[in-house]
Amino acid sequence: MNLLRSYPETSRDRRAYILSSQLLWAVTAALLLTVAVLIALSPIELRDSPLPLNVMTLVVFGPVALIYTYLRFDVRIASLCDSVALLSAFALIGAAYTYVMTYLGAGVAFWDPRFQAADAALGLNWRSYLAWLNMHALLGSALNSAYRSILTQTAVLIVVLVALGQHRRLQSFILAAQLCIIVCGAAAAIMPALGPYTAFGIVPAVDHPIIPLTVMNGPVAQILQLRGAAPFLQFDGIEGIIVFPSFHMALSILFAWAFWRVLLVRWVTLALNIVMAAGTPLSGAHYFVDIVGGAFVALVAIGAASALERMIDRIVAGSPHSQRISPAVQMVQR
Repeated sequence: MNLLRSYPETSRDRRAYILSSQLLWAVTAALLLTVAVLIALSPIELRDSPLPLNVMTLVVFGPVALIYTYLRFDVRIASLCDSVALLSAFALIGAAYTYVMTYLGAGVAFWDPRFQAADAALGLNWRSYLAWLNMHALLGSALNSAYRSILTQTAVLIVVLVALGQHRRLQSFILAAQLCIIVCGAAAAIMPALGPYTAFGIVPAVDHPIIPLTVMNGPVAQILQLRGAAPFLQFDGIEGIIVFPSFHMALSILFAWAFWRVLLVRWVTLALNIVMAAGTPLSGAHYFVDIVGGAFVALVAIGAASALERMIDRIVAGSPHSQRISPAVQMVQR
C-alpha cells in the first residue's frame, strides 16, 4: 500500500475528506459568529492592534487549501494547507471566545476555594509539589519545556500525518481540539478562577527561585479587566484564558491519541505528553482538579470526533457518488 499517495483511491475517500473539512470550517464559522454576536451585545471594546500572525497564516494557506480541495484535488497539499489555515483561524477565534466567556462570568464568584478543596480531597498539595520540583531543578525545567511544546507538537503532527496519508486522523484531531476549546472556554463563564499561582500568593524569588514556570499569574490581569467597568479585547498577543478544565491537559491526551498510529514516534510522543501533563499544574498555573477535568473533556471530545467521523463515512457510503474514480477523472486530477 502506498502511504504517500497524492489523492485518495476512491471518490468515497475524497468525499469523506471534503465533508470532514466542511464540518471543521462550519464549527469555526459558528464559533466566530457566536463571538461576534456576544461582543456586539456586550460593552467589550475592540482595541486597535497589529494583525496577529494567525491572520497572515490564514491568508497564505487558506486559498491554497481551497484550490487543492475543490479545483485541483490533491489530498496531501489540501490537508497540509487546510490544517494550518484551520488551526490558525480557530486558535485566534478560540482565544477571543475565552475572553468573551470570561466576561460573561464576571458576576460569578471565583471558584478557587472550591478547587483548592477538591485538590485537598484528592490528597494533593500544589505548594508542596512546587517546593519539591524546585529542589529537583533539572526535572522542573524538563516539565516546563514539555509544557511549552504545544506549537512544536502541532507542527510535527501535521507534517507526519499528512506524509503518512492519515488525513482523516488529522481532521479528527482538529475537531476534538475544537470541541475541547469550546467546552473549556465555556467553563470560564460558569466556574471562573484566578488559578493557584495567584490564590496562594506565590512569589518567584521565594517559592521557585531555581525552576522556570511559563504562565504564573499572566492571565490574572486580563481576567480582572474583563470583570471591570471597561472590559476590552486586543487581538495582538491574545492568549486563551482557561483555568478549569485545563486545555493543556486535554491537548496532551489529544496529541498522544493522534500520534498513536505512527509506530515510529508512538512511545516517544506518549512519554512527552505524560511529562507535559505532569508539568501543567505548575507551568500552567492549574489546580490538580483542572487536570482531571481536562482529561475528561479530552476523552469525551475524542469519542465525539470519532463518532462524527463514522457518521460522515456512513453518509458517504450511502451516496450514489461513492464509486471508484474513473481513469479519466484521475487524469484530470493529475
